[in-house]
Amino acid sequence: MVFAIIPKKRERSFRKEHKDIESFATTATTTEGLHPSLVILTDNKELVSSILSIETIRTITKYISNFDYLWFTDQNPFSKFKKTLRFVFKLPQPQEMDSKIKVPIQMVFFLIDRMASVRLSMKAKEKAQKLRYLASKSEKQQQNNTSQEKKVEERVLTPEEQKKKERKEAKKRNPYKYKVFKS
Repeated sequence: MVFAIIPKKRERSFRKEHKDIESFATTATTTEGLHPSLVILTDNKELVSSILSIETIRTITKYISNFDYLWFTDQNPFSKFKKTLRFVFKLPQPQEMDSKIKVPIQMVFFLIDRMASVRLSMKAKEKAQKLRYLASKSEKQQQNNTSQEKKVEERVLTPEEQKKKERKEAKKRNPYKYKVFKS
């Protein structure tokens, strides 16, 4: 499950920063009532209706000046916990804190509870599993290609270049062996 609501301006950079979004998510059709400057990215269209209620959409739209993004994933490579719910808000001035952040924080707790009860249909689960399988297969193939390219690079070196490379590596392993000390 991959789901995000982000500003349209940041979509490209967000995809680059979040491998799960880049690999699995597509842009969902705009949900009615959602602020036009925002975009929904998801790997499954069912998630949009399962996660977003009318109240949630209204809250995000009303407090758009404080909303940065929200990101839910079960593919987080940056943490030992694969499942992640991240809510990012821009904090208002201290004197406006009560009026501008109270409702968005209530929305956060609502969405945490809602995510615990979200269940995908069998068809959607199968589709997600297939996407993940293809992505892992592609990643393994890419790693194999990279390692093969390194082997090819090593083979192309002339004997002189190979000796130079070995000397450099030896110096890195034991730099004192090659230094000349004056007495």
